Amino acid sequence: MSVIKSQINDYLSQVCSYIKYKEAHEEIKLELNSHIQDIADEYIEDGFSQDEGIKNAIHRMGIAEEVGKKLHLAHKGTPEENKSTIKLDKHTSTININKKSISILLMAFFLLSLIATYFLRMFHITKNIHDPYGKLLVNGLMSILAIEFILNILMNMNCIPLVGISLPFMSYGGTLCVFHTLSIGLILSVYRRRSLSVINS
Repeated sequence: MSVIKSQINDYLSQVCSYIKYKEAHEEIKLELNSHIQDIADEYIEDGFSQDEGIKNAIHRMGIAEEVGKKLHLAHKGTPEENKSTIKLDKHTSTININKKSISILLMAFFLLSLIATYFLRMFHITKNIHDPYGKLLVNGLMSILAIEFILNILMNMNCIPLVGISLPFMSYGGTLCVFHTLSIGLILSVYRRRSLSVINS
């Protein structure tokens, strides 16, 4: 009897290995097990032994890979559940916020405070720059960073679709980190020379 159960369990495990929606595995196993038992009973009534009936029933069900792939298409889950299957680097592109965790909400509030402070400082720098080209350069770099901040925050709040925009200074990534660092360096360099046009005039 244990050998028969082992055969059935092995077959069910192979089928479920092709189904990515894991929440449906138990339901699928129960349903398939019921079908296998019903088919096996038919063979047993025809004179086959229980072991032969189970083997024939499994063979009649089909190859595990084909059955699993067909069931995967039929059990894709809801759109909310399918969001987890979107391939994004969670450690680079997103900061997944768990609304039930107070500590993470506090960190999110602290992060938003830092971002707000950063942009207030940028606005102050822009007002004190007298050179038109320097002001244009600072406004352009600040706009790029602002768009990245806003889109990433909206993406993490599920307000917009998931896109590959990282959070400046927070997300891991060599090229973007260098770009953001150079942007801040240019802004500070322009601010340091903010009164040159006044002196020259």
